[in-house]
Amino acid sequence: MSPSKQVLDTVWDYLESAGYNVYDYLPAKDVSYPFVHLGDTFDNDDQRIKGLLRSSVTQRIDIYHTLKNRKELTEMFEEVKQYLRLFNNTKDYTVKLNSPITSFIGKDDSTSTTYLRGFIEVEFLVMKKLGGF
Repeated sequence: MSPSKQVLDTVWDYLESAGYNVYDYLPAKDVSYPFVHLGDTFDNDDQRIKGLLRSSVTQRIDIYHTLKNRKELTEMFEEVKQYLRLFNNTKDYTVKLNSPITSFIGKDDSTSTTYLRGFIEVEFLVMKKLGGF
């Protein structure tokens, strides 16, 4: 399984185990709030360096909540960021932050109802030892 797929699956499993409603698409407006949207995933080509397979994986995560629930959104937002800072492995890969986490909380008025949106973008360095070296 690719590094980006393993990162996505591991983050998804954590979010669900923390009790969050998680989607890989933006659900219809009748969904309950808050919810987490695991958005875009970017990865580079695998780099083989002295017996290591190295990849860079960037994951975007959005947390949506109603306007009157900023405190709860902020608590979720900080909990997810703390998990991402400590995230260090998947089934087959060692993982570490490759750059500071980029994040913001703001209003989302892309629909007829305005919501709060917490945006997180995190880049990981993902490594795996290769056999035979």
